[in-house]
Amino acid sequence: MNRHLEHTAFLLGLSVDPQAKDISHLLAFTCQPERHDELLTLANEVMVKRLAKGISEQELNEYQQNVQRSLDIQQRSVQQLANTIVNSLIQYDDPAAWTEQEQLLKTNDGREC
Repeated sequence: MNRHLEHTAFLLGLSVDPQAKDISHLLAFTCQPERHDELLTLANEVMVKRLAKGISEQELNEYQQNVQRSLDIQQRSVQQLANTIVNSLIQYDDPAAWTEQEQLLKTNDGREC
């Protein structure tokens, strides 16, 4: 195997638990295995500096807006799926399919119809 193609992957993320008033950071990167220790040390230094600085109100607001945007997109997607299913059922006039499609909507939406 070509050594230049070998990589180690790491993830990056931020999660907020509003009930616990807790914010978690996860730093991630992809690197060649021989650079792992060096880059992990640098990543830890970045995290320590970032945690010492804290999260600004603006950053928290931006994060909350991004989460809300994602939820809105997901909800529109579920609504589009529901509309597509209803239009298909109307077009093909197959009442037996309603039960099956209702179950599909429950599964995708996570709520009762």
